[in-house]
Amino acid sequence: MRLQYKVLGAAAVFLTFLCTAVLYPVLPGVLDTHWGATGEVNGRMGKFWGAFILPIILLGVYFLFQLIPKLDPLGYNILGFEEQYLQFQFVLYSFMFLVQAHILAWNLGYKMSPNMVVPFGVGALFYFIGHILPQTRRNWFFGFRTPWTLSSDIVWEKTNSLAGRVFKVLGVIVLFSVFAPTYMVYFVLAPTIFCAIALLAYSFVEFRRQKN
Repeated sequence: MRLQYKVLGAAAVFLTFLCTAVLYPVLPGVLDTHWGATGEVNGRMGKFWGAFILPIILLGVYFLFQLIPKLDPLGYNILGFEEQYLQFQFVLYSFMFLVQAHILAWNLGYKMSPNMVVPFGVGALFYFIGHILPQTRRNWFFGFRTPWTLSSDIVWEKTNSLAGRVFKVLGVIVLFSVFAPTYMVYFVLAPTIFCAIALLAYSFVEFRRQKN
């Protein structure tokens, strides 16, 4: 299964570049590349960078994920949940492919609001993060990391177990934002910030409890 997810992840990155390269000749000279909270275009770029900036970022992310187990002082722990780590990479690459597909389609005249597209990707990404967080082990790059979770395996396990349930709920909340696309940003930012603060506080309290 690990080899399968490695192949799928690399294929998602390659497909992002391939679709962009194939459609590049028919794209306009200036591309819409950024949208505001209510779905209106508020940023444009020249053709090359507008088309390839996200695939280039995706490629950088891909190579970073390959390096993380070697860079992390606790990288051996990542090998303990390597399959989930590879699954997350594939889901993230697929999400970035979805965003790139929307940019390409929009600039080819298929103007569906990003507030009707992004919630599906973000919601699925959050839900999947919630699925794998309880399976992670203490490391410096992946999981809900605070000074207290990084200092204790027990605090890490309890905090990330709770964070897993929280992110699943967040994923469902984000999905519901398709019914109120104008307010999508509030469905994403407000609950995420609140939950992050709550989990931060929980990890501190749990650390103090364990210490005492």
